[in-house]
Amino acid sequence: MQTYDIGLVPGPVSVPPELRAAYQINYGSADLEDEFLRLYQRCETHLGKILATRNRVVIKTGEGMIALWSALKSVLRPGDKVLAVANGVFGYGIGDMAQQLGMEVEVVGFGHDEVPDPQQVREVAKRFRPRLVTAVHCETPSGTLAPLQVIGEVCQEVEALFYVDFVSSGGGVEVLV
Repeated sequence: MQTYDIGLVPGPVSVPPELRAAYQINYGSADLEDEFLRLYQRCETHLGKILATRNRVVIKTGEGMIALWSALKSVLRPGDKVLAVANGVFGYGIGDMAQQLGMEVEVVGFGHDEVPDPQQVREVAKRFRPRLVTAVHCETPSGTLAPLQVIGEVCQEVEALFYVDFVSSGGGVEVLV
């Protein structure tokens, strides 16, 4: 079989001297600069105030799914029990994500434009005894808001962590952490 060398880079391109010179300037690395660190810490502080929390706030850069995956992976181990409160695409999706990570998942399912019933969540949580309960504050397609206060109380009753996706409601609707 005959093979051919293929340059897998754009070009060939001749780079003008002024561009080569610009590449030699050290602009620093934003995540290592003192100015960036001060700005990041200010943002953490302000976000903590918006969320009414004294807990540590961590800002993830990237799209919302990065934060959702990393939050699951940072507090769970394979085999942990997860109760997914689902009333739309993202609620059911978070249950699927936990299952893909090897968790034992039970879903309390509701219609895609239905508000989750806290009493039903309470009954399942008391029976299932999850390590983590997940809920979506605002299901993006329908705009339906979940009753986080009451679901949070259920989490306290069963001593479960509470994982809330508020990607589409953050900054638009009050979320008290």
